[in-house]
Amino acid sequence: MIMVGLALVCAGCLEEPGSDQDELKDPHVVQGKNLEKSLDYQGAVEAFNKALEVNPENAVAHFELFYLYEQKAIDYPAAIYHGERYLKLRPNASNAELIRQRILGCKQELVKSLPMGPITPTLQHDFERITTENRLLRQRIEQLTQQVGYLSTNRAYTAQSASNAGPGSVSNPAFEPPRTPATPASTVRSTPAANIRSMSVPSSTTAKPYKIHTVQSGETLAKIARKYNVRLPTLMHANPQLDPRKIKTGQTVNIPQ
Repeated sequence: MIMVGLALVCAGCLEEPGSDQDELKDPHVVQGKNLEKSLDYQGAVEAFNKALEVNPENAVAHFELFYLYEQKAIDYPAAIYHGERYLKLRPNASNAELIRQRILGCKQELVKSLPMGPITPTLQHDFERITTENRLLRQRIEQLTQQVGYLSTNRAYTAQSASNAGPGSVSNPAFEPPRTPATPASTVRSTPAANIRSMSVPSSTTAKPYKIHTVQSGETLAKIARKYNVRLPTLMHANPQLDPRKIKTGQTVNIPQ
């Protein structure tokens, strides 16, 4: 790629087009071009850098430094910097696409020049961890994508069904929640209301769920609970109409069996 670039330079393909005359007349630029023609590339680099000290936006100087750093001084990071600066200042130049390709070539050469150290166990572990995390992340993204697609399809189907259905119709029978089997009316009517509480506990007898106690003088709900060996919360639950702080003689208390 470098040899091809050199051939293109010789053919004039990298000549900076449409440059501002003030940039070309800069004395440092003129000096740099003369030094370049005399093959004093290091002196040319210094002259063009001085031109940038005077005017950091001198596109001609950036262009010449890109060429010198790429072809002569062989400093790929510097070549990339000046090439990108030139493209920023001259984005519509006729050689812009060629410069982009040459910058890419510099980046590739830079990667090749990097030293490759040994793969330590730590690096291997980190690489495997990152690979696993990336795989799990891709799987999660695929799952979320499927869910979003499913919800979008369901929403569109629901909207279409609602627009076509008449009053009282089910808009989306495919997604209707399961119904609980209804209890026959005859069964409901045959169950006495008084026995609803006791249905939860199977019993072989037909005894009433509560025993009635008449409050005597000095009795409290706690004493009554101890008398019948019933927990106080259970006794209070069976007598929601009573106020434990205002128990009166003669009141009736339901004692759970």
